[in-house]
Amino acid sequence: EEKPFDAHVRGFFQFQNNSDRKVVAIRYKFSLIDAFDEILYDSIVKDNIIIEAGQRNKMDTYYYWEDTFASDDIYDKIIGPVSSNNLIVKVKIITIVFDNGTKVKYN
Repeated sequence: EEKPFDAHVRGFFQFQNNSDRKVVAIRYKFSLIDAFDEILYDSIVKDNIIIEAGQRNKMDTYYYWEDTFASDDIYDKIIGPVSSNNLIVKVKIITIVFDNGTKVKYN
């Protein structure tokens, strides 16, 4: 089947700040997993993000995977599970940094 011009997948991440302090940065790992529990892609991200106490971040940034027409690129790995609504996204928070400089690390 022919792919549309500029075929791509976008991934938006939204986080809830359940603390009473402003979050100014998050380090996290996300994995894109298929229905067979196979990791198709994963990445560790350091994101300078502002999330007020009790709020969620704006979803104004996103990850973008496009078809590069190279064989076995990330787009080729994830488009099937995305199209069939079977892509699983797992997110693990590694570190949260608050506005007072406090860093909370998770194992």
